[in-house]
Amino acid sequence: MSDWMINRLISQGREMEQQILRRDPAVYAGVDAQLEQHFLTPGQRLSPPGVANVMLLLICLTLGLAGTMGLLADIALAVTGSASAATLLGSGAIMAVWMTLVLFHLVQGKNTGVVLLKYYLGMLAALLVGAVAAWAANITGIANGLMLLCACIGGIIFSNRAVFYLYVAYFRTRRRVFLKRRWQMEAMHNPR
Repeated sequence: MSDWMINRLISQGREMEQQILRRDPAVYAGVDAQLEQHFLTPGQRLSPPGVANVMLLLICLTLGLAGTMGLLADIALAVTGSASAATLLGSGAIMAVWMTLVLFHLVQGKNTGVVLLKYYLGMLAALLVGAVAAWAANITGIANGLMLLCACIGGIIFSNRAVFYLYVAYFRTRRRVFLKRRWQMEAMHNPR
């Protein structure tokens, strides 16, 4: 994922927070649709890509997980003559934890999620090269390479839109929490 995309997401998040701080939410107490209209710029009012992008990104990352586990099991079988469960489960556990961290950080609006996703996709590309070499050496089948190829291509296609969607969802949630707290403070200071 390119750096300009990360910088754009950060600047949009800061702009959104500045808009919240500049306006008095008590004026717009009432309807969520009005909040969306008043607090979002025309560019941000456009519907962000839906949950489908996040799901497709996760499917692609899971394909990468499966391809990695298959590749490492085949290499272990070729080298030692047996594919141990430790090889299979170890590689799967590392990749699964990494995927979970990526999603967890992105959902919280942290830039570390973008960095982890970038490294994850880079590692999948390196494993794809290894799968092609192992296939050429007759160590593994083509299925592992195809899964890694689909993971790399799909990850690149869906990552930007999924990250943008998760960031927008995060900042909208923060805005609603902020508004609710302001209304509660206003109600405490001005009881009716």
